[in-house]
Amino acid sequence: MEPGVLWDLASLFDAESFIALGSRITLKTKDVAGLSVGGSRGVRVYDGTDWDLAGEETVALAGRWLGVTPKRSPNDAAN
Repeated sequence: MEPGVLWDLASLFDAESFIALGSRITLKTKDVAGLSVGGSRGVRVYDGTDWDLAGEETVALAGRWLGVTPKRSPNDAAN
């Protein structure tokens, strides 16, 4: 992923969740825009225009598998 995406991930999770995330997936930066995910069976590259292609169910399953929850933002506490 580009360094800015990694920064966003680090900001999205508390330290414990970010460490847990890093134990489940390999986090690496690259010099091109976008995010690559996959492994030996294939790689999918998201270039920032097709984030919603995964669908809500896939995103929910990935969240469950990763076992991490984003920290609440100050705006969430106000609601």
